[in-house]
Amino acid sequence: NFDVSMHDNGNILFVWESLNQDGPYQYNVYGKMINIDGAPIKNTFLVFQDTLRHRQRYPKCATDNNNSFLITWTEEASDKPGIYCRRFTINGDASGERFKVDDDNLNFPGRYPAIAVKNDGNYLITWSNRIDENKALLGQLVSDQDEKKGLNFFINRNKINTFTDQENIETALWNNNIISTWSLSLPYSSRDEIWANILDWENISGLNNTGTSSQPAKFQLMQNYPNPFNPSTTIRYSIPEKAHLEINVYNASGKKVKTLFDGIKQSGEYSIRFDGDGLSSGIYFVQMTSAGFRKSVKTLLIK
Repeated sequence: NFDVSMHDNGNILFVWESLNQDGPYQYNVYGKMINIDGAPIKNTFLVFQDTLRHRQRYPKCATDNNNSFLITWTEEASDKPGIYCRRFTINGDASGERFKVDDDNLNFPGRYPAIAVKNDGNYLITWSNRIDENKALLGQLVSDQDEKKGLNFFINRNKINTFTDQENIETALWNNNIISTWSLSLPYSSRDEIWANILDWENISGLNNTGTSSQPAKFQLMQNYPNPFNPSTTIRYSIPEKAHLEINVYNASGKKVKTLFDGIKQSGEYSIRFDGDGLSSGIYFVQMTSAGFRKSVKTLLIK
C-alpha cells in the first residue's frame, strides 16, 4: 500500500507501508521526499517512530497551501487502534504530533483512510469502519490547525443497515462540496457496485455516542433481509432511549428456539444476524420486546 502527493513548488512525497524486523505482521509507514528533478530532499523516514509495534498500514497523503504535507494511516495494534494523521513540512520534517482521527466511542477501529484538502487548508479524512455487522464509510472534518471539527459522520447512511460492505472510498473537495465515490458489496453476491454522493461541508451531522447520526423517535423492528434465507439473515431495529431489550426467535408452534440478544442498549439504530444453523426449514418469528414494546416479524428458512 502506497501513495504520492506533489506540492506546487515541485516537491514530491511518497509514502508506503513495509514490514519491519520486529516480527510477523509488524508494519511501519515510511516516507521519502524528492524534488521535481528526482534529487532527494529527505531520505526514507518513519512517519511515526514506533516503539510499541503499532502495526501501521494503509498510508495516504495530500498537500495544502500552507507549505505542508499531511499523512494519514491506520494503526492496528496500538493501545488506541484506529485512524491517525500527522503534518510534515515541504522538506519532510514533522511539524506536529500525530493525532487520532476516529472517535474513541466506535466499537471497531477504522481502516483504509483517504484524505482531501480544501483551498483554505481545512481537510477531510475518510475511512471504512465496521458498524455492527456492516462496513460503513465515516469522515472527519479537520481545521488547518489540525483540530477536529465536530464528530465523525457517515459519508453514506442509506446502506448502513442492510448487511452491505462499503469500502475503497476516494474523496474530492470543491468549494463546500464533499464528493465521494466507493465500492459497495451486496449480500450474497459476487458483484460490487460503484456509488457516489455529494455532501455539504457546512451541513454535516456528526455521530453521537451510539454510532448513529440522529436519535430514533420510537421503537422499531424491521423486516429481515434476505427473506426467505439460508443460512442467515439480518434484522434491523432501533430504540429511542437506553433500555433493556430481548430479541428472541420462536418456531411456528410458539417455542423459543434462539435468543439473539438480551441486555441493555443505548438509543440508536442497530442490526443483528439470525443464523439458521441447527434449525430445520420452516417459518420462524423474530420478536423484540422492550419497555412495553413488542413486535414480531415472520421469516422463512429454506434449506
